[in-house]
Amino acid sequence: GFLQFLSYAYGSCKELEVFLMMSRDLGYIDIEDYKEIAEKLDKTARKLFVFIKKVESEKWFDWFKK
Repeated sequence: GFLQFLSYAYGSCKELEVFLMMSRDLGYIDIEDYKEIAEKLDKTARKLFVFIKKVESEKWFDWFKK
């Protein structure tokens, strides 16, 4: 259900992180662009992770876990 969707989204953030590093290493983006995008991606992934943990732990979210 919903929790599985959130887990997929988190996995996609991590996959994007790898592609971002590859793009930097191969010279497709410069270091400044990399830093800016990586910072935003990290912030998004951290928020998503915290939300996943909240959904897992809160009784109110039980209907999301189905």
